[in-house]
Amino acid sequence: MTATQILLGNILKKRINEQLAKPEDQREFTSMIESMDILLAGGKITADQYTELENLISQ
Repeated sequence: MTATQILLGNILKKRINEQLAKPEDQREFTSMIESMDILLAGGKITADQYTELENLISQ
């Protein structure tokens, strides 16, 4: 993984964890998932990172 991919993965994990800390009815992942889709399509994150982040969201 490149330094950029690691950095983006860490940023996305932080954003996901911030949402997970909120009550379930206040969580909002739609825009984050859209960002992840764009980053994956542009080769900015890996498919493995995408899967890891998606699993974190679905907890």
